[in-house]
Amino acid sequence: MFDILEDILIITTEGKVIVRRIKNPEIEGVFFSNLIRALNIFCQDFAHEQLNQFEFSEIRFDIIKKESLFFVGSSLKTVKHKKVLRVLQRIVDYFFEKYKNENLYNLEGKAEILGEIENYINKTRDEVIIDMLFTKK
Repeated sequence: MFDILEDILIITTEGKVIVRRIKNPEIEGVFFSNLIRALNIFCQDFAHEQLNQFEFSEIRFDIIKKESLFFVGSSLKTVKHKKVLRVLQRIVDYFFEKYKNENLYNLEGKAEILGEIENYINKTRDEVIIDMLFTKK
């Protein structure tokens, strides 16, 4: 997973960080989550659309919104976009499968969530590769 995604954030629509893994120490998680929230509000108010992607120089940020959460993953632009979206969607699916009955605010800042997601993705890496090679989407 982390050879595809550089960074990952799971944040509430109010801007609370549930999970974060940010490689760049200069990026503050709360600031970044508020930026995502503000950009999404801007898109909804002016374009009447959901924010799903934006880019800075060599990095692309993809966003999947489900229920009251944003799942944000960054990757280098050289990584195939479909591959990034598949990994990010697997994270979304796993999160809601594992934590569907949890209060989101009880999950805030729990480091083990990221470890569980990483273990799940690594454990199913062969399945992901087979799926990407043999499934047309």
